[in-house]
Amino acid sequence: MDWLRAFWDRFWPWWQGNFGQQPDPSLQKWLEFGAQLAGALGLVALIYRGVQWFLNVTVLNPRRREHETEDRRKRDEGLRLAQDNNRLLQQLHAQSKDQSPAAQQQIVAAAETAKAAKAAEAEGDTRLTQALALVAQGKQPEAVALADQYAQERLTRIRSDAKDAAAAFRFKGTVAGFGEPAAARAAYAQAIELDPEDWDSRTFLGALLREAGDLAAAERIYRPVLEANAPVSARARLWALNGLGDIATECGDLPAALGRYRDAERIATTESAADPRNAGWQRDLSVS
Repeated sequence: MDWLRAFWDRFWPWWQGNFGQQPDPSLQKWLEFGAQLAGALGLVALIYRGVQWFLNVTVLNPRRREHETEDRRKRDEGLRLAQDNNRLLQQLHAQSKDQSPAAQQQIVAAAETAKAAKAAEAEGDTRLTQALALVAQGKQPEAVALADQYAQERLTRIRSDAKDAAAAFRFKGTVAGFGEPAAARAAYAQAIELDPEDWDSRTFLGALLREAGDLAAAERIYRPVLEANAPVSARARLWALNGLGDIATECGDLPAALGRYRDAERIATTESAADPRNAGWQRDLSVS
């Protein structure tokens, strides 16, 4: 407290010279108390800053770095999977002109599954994204197993929502369609069982059954698409008409086949005129 005594030795003469009287003795006590309090608060602040620095160096910074590293890893993994999926879609589009109708539809299914995978990834589920990436890497069995895991969990978790569960099996069918047609047919059949009005699954399954040579089963799958009272997308109707036209051709019923093809062409012409920038409708029109 030497500095306080030095201050007081200077303050006392100044007070007497200006006010002509001695200051209240209690003032010295208050000044001493204020100085002690300030010193104590300064010491507390210094200790607090020291503890804060110690925690930052030994605990908080390492944890922050771990979180940043994990976030960076997840971001890089997501970008890698997205690049694999984009590469797969580009490969499919590059080959699309020389492929069968079932393979053409598989391309559309893959694009829709990629969108669903992105939505699932936003919810923290990367299995569909990983499955498509595995397809791009040629690891078909692993991709199907992962897609099946995704579909089965959805079925268990949201059994009350049949349409969502059916969509999960449709996505599984898409993944299985790249090399495992039997598994794809089973998945699409499961989707239709869950939601009989899953028109896309019907057209996908019909195309696979037709390629497998089961024309009667393919026709049974296609017909509800054209006979439904519920709303059916133009794309599903077009694919069903083309599929039934192919079946009629293979059965030798050329007049029936021609009628189906003309109906499909009218749908493709109408839709491509309404949306000329839609590459899918332009491709369907060329096929029809």
